[in-house]
Amino acid sequence: MVDYLEIIRNEKKGTNHLTKLIKMAKKSDELVITSPFLAEDLSFFLEKIPTIRKIRLITVLTGFQEGAQKVLSLRNLFDFCKDKKIDIDVYTNEHLHGKAYLFYKNGKENGMLISSANLTGNGMKNHIEWGVVSYDIEQQKEMYNWIFSLTLGEIRYEEIVKAEKKAKEYLEKEKENLQKKFDARKYMKVYLTQISNQNKCYLKPIGVTGDPFVEGMTLKNISYIGFTEPFKKAKAGDIFILHSVGTGFVVGCYELLRAEYEERMEDKNDGWKYKYEIRCLTQEFSEKWWDFKLSSNKLVEEFLEIYPEKHITFVGGNTLGSIKWGSQKICLTNDFAEFIFKKIEKSK
Repeated sequence: MVDYLEIIRNEKKGTNHLTKLIKMAKKSDELVITSPFLAEDLSFFLEKIPTIRKIRLITVLTGFQEGAQKVLSLRNLFDFCKDKKIDIDVYTNEHLHGKAYLFYKNGKENGMLISSANLTGNGMKNHIEWGVVSYDIEQQKEMYNWIFSLTLGEIRYEEIVKAEKKAKEYLEKEKENLQKKFDARKYMKVYLTQISNQNKCYLKPIGVTGDPFVEGMTLKNISYIGFTEPFKKAKAGDIFILHSVGTGFVVGCYELLRAEYEERMEDKNDGWKYKYEIRCLTQEFSEKWWDFKLSSNKLVEEFLEIYPEKHITFVGGNTLGSIKWGSQKICLTNDFAEFIFKKIEKSK
C-alpha cells in the first residue's frame, strides 16, 4: 500500500528536483541513480550530500557531444568519489531512458524519486520537469529489481581514463559540426554483469567449414556478424553468444547495437552479406577465447545435468544440432545463456 506520493516540479522560488534530492540524501547513506544524461561536473549535487557513502549509477555512453562529455563527467565522478572515499559503481545500458533516484539508510529503503529530470543542472533546476516521490517500501523494492534486472555493463575507472583522450579529441574536432556520434565503447572495455530476461539470446556460429574461425582469430570490440538474409526479428540489445566453427568453442558474448543492417560483401566468397553491428561484452575472455576451451556442446551437457527440468533452446529443444546443418542462429533460453555467461566470467 502506498503511504503517500509527493509531486515535485522545478519552481523558480521554492522546491525543485535538486533541493528535494539533497533533502532525501541527508537522511540516507546510499543512492542508486538512473540518468541517461549527466552534468559534466556533478559537484553541484555531490558536495551537498556528504552523508552518502555509496553510489550506484546507470547511464548511457553513446551520443554526439554529450557522448564525449559523458566520459569527462564520469572521470570527474570517479575522482570525486575517490577523494571523498565514496564507494562508486557505474553501469551502462544504451537503451536507458528512465530517470530514477533511490535512497537507502543502513541497507533499508528510504524513499525514491522517479522523474523526467536527468542529473544535470538544467534538469534539476531550470527545465520544466515533473517527478513523483514515494516512500512505499514495496514499490521501491520493485523499482530496484526492475533496474538491476536490466542487461548491464560495468564501467571501470581505468577504462574511462583510456577513453578520455579520444573524448577530448572528438569535442575539439566536432564542436563546430557534429556529424558523427561518439561511442566511448570503441575505446574502452565494458564488463557485462548480467543478461536481462527482456533481451533475446542467440547462439550464432562464426566461420564456415571451408573457412573456419580458429585459434588466434578474434573480432574487434565493435564488429559485424553476417546473415544470408535480413534478420527480421533483430532488436537492439539482443545478445549473441558466438560459437567457433572449427573448434566448437565459445568465442564470447556480444550485444546487437542496431536492428538495421548494412548490405555488403567482404569478398566474392562472402555469402553473409547482411551485416549487423555488434559490441563485445566479454573482452578479456574473447581476446584469448581458445585458451579456455569452453565447448558449446559440453556446456549443454553440463547445464542439462544440473537443470534437467530446463531447456536449451527457446522452443523447448535440448540440443544444438541445427548448427551442424547450417543454421545461422539458435534462439536460446535466457537460463542457458546466463549459464554460459557465468562460465565465461569464471574463465577469465
